[in-house]
Amino acid sequence: MNKQLASLYEKTLLKVNFHGIDETHISPPLLLSTTAKWVNSNKRILVIGQETLGWEWGKIRNLSDFKELKAISSMIENYERFSFGENYRHKSSPFWKAFRLVRTSLSGSENTGFESNVLWTNLFRSSYDGGSFLKKANLAIANEFITNTSSVLIQEIALLQPTEVIFFTGPNYDKYIKKTFQQVTFKPLNENTPLRELAKIEIPSFNASCYRTYHPNYLQRSKKFGYINTIINDIK
Repeated sequence: MNKQLASLYEKTLLKVNFHGIDETHISPPLLLSTTAKWVNSNKRILVIGQETLGWEWGKIRNLSDFKELKAISSMIENYERFSFGENYRHKSSPFWKAFRLVRTSLSGSENTGFESNVLWTNLFRSSYDGGSFLKKANLAIANEFITNTSSVLIQEIALLQPTEVIFFTGPNYDKYIKKTFQQVTFKPLNENTPLRELAKIEIPSFNASCYRTYHPNYLQRSKKFGYINTIINDIK
């Protein structure tokens, strides 16, 4: 599977062109890697966050460097070394707290390290000037990025075949989910919670059950972190 992912990245991200955007403003892309636990698990959960906020690796400082150096293997190594936030100075952030809650609850036992049946990626797999496309760029640039990279996420999911997908993206990113997957329907997960806060997503091309709630930063601030357990219980 990892060879297929690397081949996908070579055919797409090494050749992507953004019209009118200086690629030195865009970070190297987030590239995934899997293990035997993912491949052999009956439950495979893909967690999708909003965006990658800085993802440089040595001499690979931006997308231009990534393409020039053909740095697929280096960026995959970066993903593996990051180990789902374990080797990250902000590993106690709400996002990684939420990721570990999902992983512990749905893996059968508490586990650490890179062997996992829960993987992580982002809707925006790069940052812009070290931050959010939505805050540091503009709407046109954000749309250009999603338009030119959405097929990568679609093909990743086709290869990975997750049984569940959790979007920790919040309602302000729904338009980018729709732009990525085209035919998307948001439905209430239960009658007690507003659609804006917690939704089940129907994507016709997916066999996976898909969920969307707020980014864990907001869930923690608003005292709604329990929505994650609501999703976990629905998956169970």
